[in-house]
Parts: sequence; C-alpha cells; structure tokens
Amino acid sequence: MINRYDSLNKYYNPIEIFETISKVSYWLLAFLSLIILYVKDTNINNILSEIFILLTLVFFFSNNTNKIYLIPNGENRRRVHLLSNSLGVCLDYEKTNGYYNNNIKPSILKLGANVFENSLFAKTVVSKMLIIERIKIATYFFVFMTSILYKGIDLSAVAIVAQTLFSGEVLSRWLYMEHLKRENERIFEDMNKLFLNYTDEKKNEFKAQVIDSFVRYESVKAYCGIKQSSKIFFKINGETSNHWEEIKNKLTI
Repeated sequence: MINRYDSLNKYYNPIEIFETISKVSYWLLAFLSLIILYVKDTNINNILSEIFILLTLVFFFSNNTNKIYLIPNGENRRRVHLLSNSLGVCLDYEKTNGYYNNNIKPSILKLGANVFENSLFAKTVVSKMLIIERIKIATYFFVFMTSILYKGIDLSAVAIVAQTLFSGEVLSRWLYMEHLKRENERIFEDMNKLFLNYTDEKKNEFKAQVIDSFVRYESVKAYCGIKQSSKIFFKINGETSNHWEEIKNKLTI
C-alpha cells in the first residue's frame, strides 16, 4: 500500500486555522449582537461594544486573509502541481506520493485521468460536507421562521437573526457548496463518457475536452472558494480509492 504524502498540506493547514478563527468570531459577533440588544447597563454595554469592535476586526482579517490570499495561493500551488504531474514537467519543487493514482505516462491523457480522479474525490467530499451544511441551514430557517411568527419578540432581534442567516457565512456558503458539488458531478460524468468512448481516431477531440474539463474544474473551485474538509477526505479516502480502482479497471485507464 502506498503511503500518501502531500507537501502541499503546508499551504492548506493555515486555511483551516483562519477558517476556524473566522467562524468562531462570526458566531460570537451574532451572539454579542443579541446580548447588546437586551443589556441596559451602560457600562456593560460599552464593554460589550468594545469586544464587538475587536471581534469585527478579527473576523475581517481572518476571513479576508483566507479569501484573498491563503485559498487562492493554495489552489494555485495545487494547480501547478497537477500540471507538473500530468505533463511530466518541473513547474515547482513540491513532492507528493499517492495523490494521483494512475500509471499513464505524462500526457494530456494523464491530465484527463488526474482531473477524473480529482472530480470523483471532490464530489464525494463535498457531498459529505453538505449533509452537515443542509442540517445547519434547516435549523437556521426554523429559528428564523419561529422568531418571525412569535409575536412577543423584538423586531431588532429578528433583524439580527436574518442578518446572520442571509450573510455570506451561512446561506451563501451553502449555495456555493451545492454549486461546487453539482459541477464536480458533471465533470465526473463528462470524464467518464470521454474515457468510455476514447479511440485513436478521436485523439484531438479527446485532448480538447480534457483541457475544457480541466479549466472547468479549476474555475469552479476558484469561483466557489470552498476549502474541502481534510477530515472528511481521510474518512472517505479508502472507499473512494477502491471506487477509483474499479473505474480504472472498467475503463482500462
């Protein structure tokens, strides 16, 4: 069994740290907003307001550091390594072992196999992530609708709940995740058909479609900006790797 080693983890580990800081500070801000609304003591309110300002700065810094620098940098490194591995060129000096699993010689054909495998893992990981995300969204909507229907609740509190739900950290993240899953499913199905119908007479068509799928795969990752869960990846790695072996045997990859 190949021991998996990925030197690019050093670019993704900080993303998880900043993502955790961002999430914690975001929910603390939402919680503080509700507390400040009901605290009448001026001194306590001032202290909470100062904490609120500090948390706002922490959230702004951590969230934007991820979106503007860390995630794009990590994805750029991954893309360069994908091309290096697929085409047998040294575009960087990163080393991995067991990340891409096929014995094809460096070529567009190998690039297609790598994108095929990546889309399989991506759609599987994001599908698992969505189970938790959908439960969260359903819970948030329940709380929101309950707060609207409850006549005794302060409308300012309802506004805070609405702001929390419809912000980019909750609803938009879920929608981006759904889009990421759907696009990876489409890419996976397209690559499956492409390898299934591959013939020497269609080499040029095959190359064009592989490049198109590669661009689509990278574009949707950049557009959605979702960091796939490493924890879920390692959970599904064994089963999904077996599935990939079955696909390779079936399609003679």
